[in-house]
Amino acid sequence: MDSPADLAAAARAVGLPAVLKPRKGAASADTHLIQTIEEAERVLRDAGGPFVLEEFLIGDPAAAGPGWGDFVSVESIVADGAIASSHVTGKLPLAPPFRETGQFAPSTLDRPVADRVAAHAEAAVAALGVRWGAVHTEVKLTPAGPRIVEVNGRLGGYVGDVHLRAGGPDLLRDAIAVALGLPVAERAPGYRAVAFRHYVAAPPYLAVLERLDGIDDLLRVPGVTHVDVRAEAGRVLDWRKGTQECLAVVYGTAPDHRALARTVRRIAAAVRPRYASAQRQPSEEIRS
Repeated sequence: MDSPADLAAAARAVGLPAVLKPRKGAASADTHLIQTIEEAERVLRDAGGPFVLEEFLIGDPAAAGPGWGDFVSVESIVADGAIASSHVTGKLPLAPPFRETGQFAPSTLDRPVADRVAAHAEAAVAALGVRWGAVHTEVKLTPAGPRIVEVNGRLGGYVGDVHLRAGGPDLLRDAIAVALGLPVAERAPGYRAVAFRHYVAAPPYLAVLERLDGIDDLLRVPGVTHVDVRAEAGRVLDWRKGTQECLAVVYGTAPDHRALARTVRRIAAAVRPRYASAQRQPSEEIRS
């Protein structure tokens, strides 16, 4: 869609509610859940530029298990048109409306579900005619089964790190190998731990950060190895900038998924932001 004039036809084709996002972008920036045409018109007026209206997929919370994100990603390494390897990355639940809060490896999916997800991603790679390189496919876990959200001609952001730290494949090495026409290395037998990268999300409205307490406490949480603080006092936090507009990024490992769930809860309890002002505007309302 290039202008609000395109909205009515797009809504008839896609249906409402729907997802409105920039035609070109990353990290869920300016990505909105749209309930009405009026909401979409307001976003287009405020943001400008070409947008896409796409189907809003309802997730199946049972697919990955309670407390985990209802979507995953698949990293596929392609050599001469054949899939050399595919690896599923688990996700933490989204912060509203569609901001990622972290990824981890290995995922929580049962083997039959993981195999079905990987098969969908590999079918997308084949349909696009990819011959060489790395492909990052986002997959929504719905009650009707896996659905493709998007396909990217690259490794997913930071996913190579979590797989490597968990004892899994070196995806960056594999991507470089196929780019050079070299064979992909044999995968190590299994993961030794669960590695994670967790974004501590900003609130779903414009806010000015007054102070951020609890960062030192994060380093005492079992499994946390380091913390990258992203927001300082006085910063205006804008959820519309997407996933990267966060308070901090926490890195670490856990012996299993149950321990990871405890770690995520302890991180949430430790971080104590205080906002000097937090004002909701009509265009910033989050509906779920």
